[in-house]
Amino acid sequence: MVKKRHDDRAEIREIAFTAPTGTPAGVEVLSLTDLRHRTTAAQLATPQRPDFHHLLTLTGGTLRQTVDFADHALEPGSWLWVRPGQVHQWGDLTGAEGTLILFRPDFLDAATADAARTQDPHAPALRVPLPDHAAALRLATEHLGSEFRALGHLPLHIHTAALRHLLAVLVLRLTHL
Repeated sequence: MVKKRHDDRAEIREIAFTAPTGTPAGVEVLSLTDLRHRTTAAQLATPQRPDFHHLLTLTGGTLRQTVDFADHALEPGSWLWVRPGQVHQWGDLTGAEGTLILFRPDFLDAATADAARTQDPHAPALRVPLPDHAAALRLATEHLGSEFRALGHLPLHIHTAALRHLLAVLVLRLTHL
């Protein structure tokens, strides 16, 4: 009798993107502190298969993550990109600080999605940029987060377009390190 490798694994939960009330549909920028307040460690520790992208970068501490059953160690400045359909499992968030960007596959325009290879199933999950690239990524992340939190300062369709463009800058830079 042949035993399948995944039989010993916990049930993998399917997770759909849900934008917080009052925010543009398709993208969310939050801190790991916000994530800790939103859910429990037990829920995060359960393997999940999201239907949306996760971009995670640390500003402090360390964090272990599992993507498609491969372990990754994140340190400040490193990036983890979990694509839709990949199995993701969070490690212990205690002591880790950083930014999490969630976005639906259709949030970026098709040309940007192609150039950023957002659907590449073989793209590396973990990226560690050199210092010059890290500074540009940090700036892009801060600008995206600031714009996300500035809801109501612009008409909604303009705010959404700005978020789309700022996210495009970030994913293009991250893809082409």
